Amino acid sequence: MEHKLQGERDTLGHYLSGHPTDPWREELAQLATCPLGEIADRYQPPRPRKNDGDDNRFRRGPDTPWTVAGMVVAVRKRGDSDAFVRLEDGTGSIEVSFFGELYQQVAPLLTRDELLVVEGGLRIDDFSGGGFQVRASSAYTLADACRRFARLLRVKINGIGPDFIAQFRQALAGHRGGGASVVLSGYHNAMAQADIEFGQEWKVHAIPELLRAVRGMPGVLGAGVRIVKGND
Repeated sequence: MEHKLQGERDTLGHYLSGHPTDPWREELAQLATCPLGEIADRYQPPRPRKNDGDDNRFRRGPDTPWTVAGMVVAVRKRGDSDAFVRLEDGTGSIEVSFFGELYQQVAPLLTRDELLVVEGGLRIDDFSGGGFQVRASSAYTLADACRRFARLLRVKINGIGPDFIAQFRQALAGHRGGGASVVLSGYHNAMAQADIEFGQEWKVHAIPELLRAVRGMPGVLGAGVRIVKGND
């Protein structure tokens, strides 16, 4: 599907069958405050401070702490210290600004098609006709987020062949040593059906590369990650 969408963008200039973030919708939703298209409904402007009278109407108010997640679709740099990045998911888009030292730290991540998670301050962008903007305070890739915060990889299966378990372990092997437990859901034989939880030695780094490999295996109906932020 990702290759198909890439071809649609290259040929048509837009996506027709979906959005490249669709396979990661659940993971991005666990990391972000909300989907980008729901910000307008969720955002509550900060209350004015008591000492902010009419004389301070042009003063920049406080930003609202917010986390956005999506795919980089455009990067606009200003000098060697600033960048303005447009993030997009299947519901909407937003501009994120990076300044100074943070920009220097994360500049290699600010590339087209990268999946980013950005923490920062949200405010209404007075220069975009009522749109929103985030001033970034930190940023990391979806892969890094999954490596840090994923605690469970659940794989739903049905109609698997006799070699599936061996092939599944082979797919996991290169990603062992992480913090995500592995559960096979829907496994059954002639006697019973049950979930299989792999042992501690099979904990993995549940990054997108592994999810792509697992989702492509015959007999796999789906694979998803449970993310718990703040527990490195």
